[in-house]
Amino acid sequence: MPWGYGCSCECLERTAFLAVGMSLPHVTVVGAGQVGATAAHLLALKSLADVTLIDVVEGLAQGKALDLMQSAPLEGFAGTVRGTTE
Repeated sequence: MPWGYGCSCECLERTAFLAVGMSLPHVTVVGAGQVGATAAHLLALKSLADVTLIDVVEGLAQGKALDLMQSAPLEGFAGTVRGTTE
């Protein structure tokens, strides 16, 4: 699969932005249900921000964040996703 497969020029510009040592902004998504997880996925997919998912259900945000991070090599996003209950 060629580099940048499925990425727009804008996505590749963000990746180049990160290559020069700049960091992404940070976004916190409160609620790791369907809407929150989708919002986090799109933020990460478009490399708009590093994302933290927060949910009151123990393990839910951590599990969704793990799923999203495991998709990073296939989807080619540069940010990070983490989950927490705090």
